[in-house]
Amino acid sequence: MKKKNILLFIVSVSVICVLCFSLASCGGESKTYSVQPSGLTPTSGWTTDALTEEICDSYPDRTSGTGNDLAFLSDYVNLKMRAFGYPALSDAEGSEAYLSSYRFTDTYDQQRLKDGYNALWRKSASGESKGTIWLVAAYDNSAGINVTNMDLNTGTATSGLLGGEGAYGSATSVAVLLALADRLYGAELSYDVIFLFTGCSQFANEGILDALADESAPSLVVNFNRLGGGDANYIYSAEVRTDFNDAFYSAAEVVGGDTFRRIPSDKNIVRAQLYEDQPNDYTHIGMYGDNMFTMSRGIPTVSFLSLAWESDENPFYTEISGADNVYNTSADTYDNMIERLGGGETGVARLRAVLDGVVETVAAMLSPANAAVLDEVMTTAAEQAATGNIGSHADAGTYTRLAIVLVVVAAAVTVSVAIRNKLVAKQQKKMEEVRRQASGQAGPAPREDIFEGYGDGEDDDKKNDDVKKDPPDDDIFEM
Repeated sequence: MKKKNILLFIVSVSVICVLCFSLASCGGESKTYSVQPSGLTPTSGWTTDALTEEICDSYPDRTSGTGNDLAFLSDYVNLKMRAFGYPALSDAEGSEAYLSSYRFTDTYDQQRLKDGYNALWRKSASGESKGTIWLVAAYDNSAGINVTNMDLNTGTATSGLLGGEGAYGSATSVAVLLALADRLYGAELSYDVIFLFTGCSQFANEGILDALADESAPSLVVNFNRLGGGDANYIYSAEVRTDFNDAFYSAAEVVGGDTFRRIPSDKNIVRAQLYEDQPNDYTHIGMYGDNMFTMSRGIPTVSFLSLAWESDENPFYTEISGADNVYNTSADTYDNMIERLGGGETGVARLRAVLDGVVETVAAMLSPANAAVLDEVMTTAAEQAATGNIGSHADAGTYTRLAIVLVVVAAAVTVSVAIRNKLVAKQQKKMEEVRRQASGQAGPAPREDIFEGYGDGEDDDKKNDDVKKDPPDDDIFEM
C-alpha cells in the first residue's frame, strides 16, 4: 500500500497546483484597443491644479454634517457647473440637476443622526441613449471630525480635529470631475452621463448608497479617489482582467502621458470586513472607496487612484515611496502635496500632469472618436463585472499561500488515510487469527499481497518471507 499512498499524495498535489495556476491566470492576457484622443477642449480657463488649490483654500472643511458640505455644493460646485453651461441645482429629485439629502450616523459624535448631501447633474445622450455612465467623486473630508486618542503609556485621552484640507483625499477628485464636466459639455455622446458629487465618504459611504437607492443602476461607473498625491496613476476594475479596464488603459497609454502604471500582481491585501454584506474576507486599496459598493452589486466599475501600489513601506498602502501617508491627517494640504511632488513649479506641473492624464483618459473613452471601442467593451462589461469582481480572485501571493495550505492539507489527508488503512488491516488480521483459532487451524495464514503481479516476483517473495519471520515496526505508508 506504500505505493498507493504515495501515488494518492502526488495526484492530490498535482490537482492543487493545476487549480491554483488556473485561478491565478484565469484573467487572460490584456487586450489593446485602438483609442484616439478625444478632440474635446475645455470651455473655461480652469486647470485641474488651480481647481484643487481653490477648493483647498476656499473650503478647507467639507466635513459631512457640519453645514460646510452643503455650502460647498451650493456655493462652489453649483456655480462652477453653471459656468460650464449646466443648469442650477434644484430640490426636484430626478431633474437634470438636483441636490439629494439623506440621514447618516455620525460615529464620531455620539452616534447622532445628521444630514448628508449629494449633488447630481445629468447630461443626456445626443440620440437614443445606450445606457447611463456615472462619473463619481466624493467631495467631503475629515477636517471637522473630532477624534479622541488614547496615550497607552500614560493613559491620558486627548481629543482634537483631524484637520487637513483633504487635498489628496477628495479635492483633486472633485477637480477632475469638474474638468470632465467642462470638457464633455458640448460633446455628442451616445450614453447619458451623470456627474455625481457624493458626501459621507468618512461615514460608511452613505452618499453613494443614497445615489444607488435613488437612481437606476448605471451601465458603467467611473470613480475618482485619492488622486494626485501618489507616485503614479492606476485604473482598478476587478480582481481579474476585464475588457473595459483594458480599454481605459489603452486610452491612458495614448493620452495619459507617463503617469499610469499597471496594477501589480501583489496588491497588498489585508483581511478585513468593511461592511456587512461584503462578499469576501479581504480588501486592498483598490476596493476602498465608493467603488466598493458599485462593484459588490455587479456594476462595471473603473476606479482611478494615485499611489505607489508596488510599495509596502506603509501599512495597507503607500502614497509616495519614501514618505509617510497623509490621507485623513492635518498634513493633507495643497501646499504639502505640491512640496511632496517636487515643490514649486515642478510640483505644480507634476500634479497637473497626473490629474490631466485622468481627465484626458476618461474624455477619450467617452468621446465620439472612440464610440465603437466603448460599445465593444460594454457588450461584455456586465458579464465580466458579475463574474470577476470582489471576492472572485486574489493576488499571486494569495494563491501561493493557498497552494501551500492545500498541499499541507493533502499531506494530512494522505497520512490520515494511510493510518486508517493500517488500522483496518491490523484489525482484519486479528479477526482472521481469531477465526483460525476457533476452527482449530494452527499457524498464521499467509498475508495477501495486493500488489502481486506488479513486482519482479523474486523481491516480492523475499518481502513476504521477511514479514513471516520477523514483522518490522508499523509504517503508516506500508500496508
